[in-house]
Amino acid sequence: MGYLVDSYEKTITAQGIILRKSGEGIEVFLVHDRGKENKKPAGWGLPGGKVEKNETADDGLVREVEEETPFRVSGCHYLFTEEKKCAGARGANQIQVFLAEVCEESRTKAPSAEEEIDGGRWFTPEEIFRAPFAGPDMENGVYFSHKARIFLALRLLGLIRPLAEEDAPPPAGERKRMVPY
Repeated sequence: MGYLVDSYEKTITAQGIILRKSGEGIEVFLVHDRGKENKKPAGWGLPGGKVEKNETADDGLVREVEEETPFRVSGCHYLFTEEKKCAGARGANQIQVFLAEVCEESRTKAPSAEEEIDGGRWFTPEEIFRAPFAGPDMENGVYFSHKARIFLALRLLGLIRPLAEEDAPPPAGERKRMVPY
């Protein structure tokens, strides 16, 4: 288990990677965020949210996943932590990412108009990585930071392979030779 959040100097967010096997390999469950006025655009991302005072990160993850998805959490496993300093913030923002084990769609949940999450669906990793980034005019995009966290989680779990040498970008300062056609 994690430690309790006892100070607001550090904002801790817990996010869950929810996976299932499918005919095409694996799928990741993402939720669609309506976007917050003047804060962030609408888009697809990982379920999760801020850990409340006197709550552990894994308890916060369970609460958030059960609020935002039709799933009941049966277990969670810590994967990694991302630390970032927010401009103008008093402290750091820490994002703890977990693999969330869930029971199959165990309840129906219709989002209300007041909720920031208005639905969710399963995506293949290829769909996630090929999707546009969420932005002011792209409400069906996937948040950049969430794509990065999904990529890292899938690599840590051994579910995606590293790039082949020929796919890798050239070293800094070098360019791949372009051949005219």
